[in-house]
Amino acid sequence: MTTQPELGSKTGRFIEQDGQTFRDLDGDGALSPFEDWRLPAAERARDLVSRMTTEEKAG
Repeated sequence: MTTQPELGSKTGRFIEQDGQTFRDLDGDGALSPFEDWRLPAAERARDLVSRMTTEEKAG
């Protein structure tokens, strides 16, 4: 079992799932793979990049 990291958020938006807390980075109220700190970094990055526009990737 993964230990819950201490989370902070400037927006105060969090998601509770499976007894754990996650930052709601995209504000949709659902846990997306890129927000799930339990997943490997490469998997989270792949998910995030798939959601970005070409302009966001170039920035």
